[in-house]
Amino acid sequence: MKLNIPKQKPREIPPAGSYNATCFAVVDLGAQNGPYGAKRQLWVSWELPEEQTSRGKPHTVVRYYSLTASRKGNLRQDLESWFGRVFSDDEIPQLDLIAELIGRTATIGVMHDVGKDGEPRAQITSIMLPRKGIPVRTATVNAPITFALDDGLDREAYNSLPEFLREIISRSPEYQAATRPDPAEGTLDKRVKAKLTTTPSPAKKPEKPKVTVAEDLDDEIPFQL
Repeated sequence: MKLNIPKQKPREIPPAGSYNATCFAVVDLGAQNGPYGAKRQLWVSWELPEEQTSRGKPHTVVRYYSLTASRKGNLRQDLESWFGRVFSDDEIPQLDLIAELIGRTATIGVMHDVGKDGEPRAQITSIMLPRKGIPVRTATVNAPITFALDDGLDREAYNSLPEFLREIISRSPEYQAATRPDPAEGTLDKRVKAKLTTTPSPAKKPEKPKVTVAEDLDDEIPFQL
């Protein structure tokens, strides 16, 4: 009798080349620590509908960006190449990246590289306008993946993300601030002391009870991590 460790299957990546692609994922990762300090990061993924994996699904390629409007940043440079025009300094911050990018087609260049783990990976070298005859927008094969932290934490959207993305986002100060108890409420001891030291108001004549419509019932249900 013997027991062997199964051989690890090689990672499937698309061949190097130029592909028709469609953006299906735009995820705000919040601020993440890097070699140049903490910067807000963006995770964007495209599917390659004409290049399929062994399971019959489109290959996907990914790129991480710093979420910045800087002309020197990769995000702005790729957006301008992708849209085929230069954005003004007033226009670029107004772009709703989720609305603009999900379902938008592109021509993407891919080359092979080796990751830190020593495994081969597909690296994006260029993102340009879609080829002639390809619509600017189309339905995606993969279900769209979107998440943003600008308006606080959307718990349902967060829970629907792949686990590795949730783990990254949970490290961001934006996520931690969104899930932190309201500091205005103070600690339990402070709330109790405030309750005990409050001067009681004079007794009032009982009023006829009013029938009201209950509002904000969801506020009674705290977030559970």
